[in-house]
Amino acid sequence: MVMVGVVVPLKMSRNRTAIAARLWLKVTCAMILLCTSVVVFTVDGLPTNVVKTAINNGLFIPTSIRPFPDGTQRMLVMQQMGEILILDTNTGQTQSYMTMQNINSAGEKGLLDCIFDDQFATTKNFFCYFSPNNPEGMRISKFSHQENAGALTSRGSVSSEQILWQDPNSYTGQQSQFGTVHYGGMLSIGPDGNIFLTMGDQTEKTWVQENKDNAGTPRYNGCIVRVSKTGTIPADNFGHSRNIPACWAYGLRNGYKSTWDLQTGRMFIANVGGNEFAPDYDDAWEDLYLLTMANGGSNLGWPLCAGFCGNPLHPDCACGGPFVEPILTYDHTTNEKGCIVGGFVYRGGMFPYDGAYFFGDYVRGWLKYVTLSAQGTITGEVMFDTVDTPISMAQAPDGAFYVASLGGYLYKYTYTGTPSPPPPPGPPPPPSPSPTSCDGRCGIYDATQQCQCDENCPDYGDCCADRDALCYGAPPSPPAPPSPPTGPPSPPTGPPSPPAPPSPPPPSSPLSCVNKCLQNYQPGNPCQCDTGCLNYGDCCGDYLASCVNSPPPSPPPSPPPSPPPSPPPS
Repeated sequence: MVMVGVVVPLKMSRNRTAIAARLWLKVTCAMILLCTSVVVFTVDGLPTNVVKTAINNGLFIPTSIRPFPDGTQRMLVMQQMGEILILDTNTGQTQSYMTMQNINSAGEKGLLDCIFDDQFATTKNFFCYFSPNNPEGMRISKFSHQENAGALTSRGSVSSEQILWQDPNSYTGQQSQFGTVHYGGMLSIGPDGNIFLTMGDQTEKTWVQENKDNAGTPRYNGCIVRVSKTGTIPADNFGHSRNIPACWAYGLRNGYKSTWDLQTGRMFIANVGGNEFAPDYDDAWEDLYLLTMANGGSNLGWPLCAGFCGNPLHPDCACGGPFVEPILTYDHTTNEKGCIVGGFVYRGGMFPYDGAYFFGDYVRGWLKYVTLSAQGTITGEVMFDTVDTPISMAQAPDGAFYVASLGGYLYKYTYTGTPSPPPPPGPPPPPSPSPTSCDGRCGIYDATQQCQCDENCPDYGDCCADRDALCYGAPPSPPAPPSPPTGPPSPPTGPPSPPAPPSPPPPSSPLSCVNKCLQNYQPGNPCQCDTGCLNYGDCCGDYLASCVNSPPPSPPPSPPPSPPPSPPPS
């Protein structure tokens, strides 16, 4: 065994903010020899034939790593303060590739990720997700790569920036004792060629389910953003109905790392759980989600859900409800906290792990991989290695893969054995929900679909037939048996009559506006009866019939508005 002397960073608490990272670095930088010499580790516990090499230990608060897609043994390393390094993966040597000056790196903001265009060989473009100083609002921008003489002479052009999307709202969370945190995020390019970004709740979890703040302003907190590589917004994004058009799905606490596996059309999202010293500690679970393109408009449940469905700590998150359930989850204990860090699906051909999903835990200091069935269920979970504070991981075109730690190390993993042939393809995944069904579409209005599943569809007679059964717990009316024919059919005398709309909910139902017309907005109710509900698309199904077309003689007294929430103690 090769024994290597290194300075091992203390395992930090569950608060993963860059403030803590900077404090740690200030204390230990004097102790670390910032070198780029390559050190090969022989580590007890690594799988047979796996070689781990430390190729750099001088990174400063790395947030993301991206190997070049052209096979040139180069990598971009994003650092929170705004500098991007270009690194030689053979020698560990680095040069400054591009530095952003307009950057706000307070808390968990800063330069969080960049990704190469999937057509990089032609376009020479890359995309970055970061938090500018001016104007405020999380941003996705496109930049141009300049190859120059190649190798480490290549540079990114900061002046070529083209803004593709920017959150119209300023940063939130400043009033939190934990700082400005939970901004996600990671970029990936999906099967449709669009850019996907997983965000966080920005310490405002009560805004996530309604996608708006206490004043009714639409908010992207907890969203999965989807935009084109030219900055246009896809017309079928769920968020158009909530005035956040770039939102594709929602319900994240902190989608810190995510990736698409284009071979299977699956998106993996590692959703970070609570802090041990925060009010949500008792609810803290680390969750891994699997989505497909059929999940547009899906709700991942935060803050109503965390952990497995039916979790007694989250009584509003019953199994079979409207929320996407994680495929893997693990909880915090008194002695063991957690912070899941998503990785990648291995498709490199060097290791015998084709199709396995690699991920880590920043607090527990390990790397694992899981194997999956053709239907997307987990069939195995394997411990791979121990790494202090793993923060980003990526596979290179040659099949090697890399892991960066917040302590500044970059590790390379290679395989010296003979990789196993890829497994034979399994049965195809189950078909996407029918556009004539409300399966997975409860509460959603989508003008491109044949029928609807939102609260207003009874007023317009365009509800799907299974809407009440799937979305509101009412048994569907059985279809009437066909009458036996008594003679030749009569010729049609006119256009067919439209189908009758489903019956409205009974007056006692929380989905009814009877005796509730013109009341103040009630954030805890499943649908609303205030005068602004049409603007937000959250009216109860009988709102027009009960409150507009046939208003009651006099409205009930409005309850007093709830006082604003008190800020957490500092």
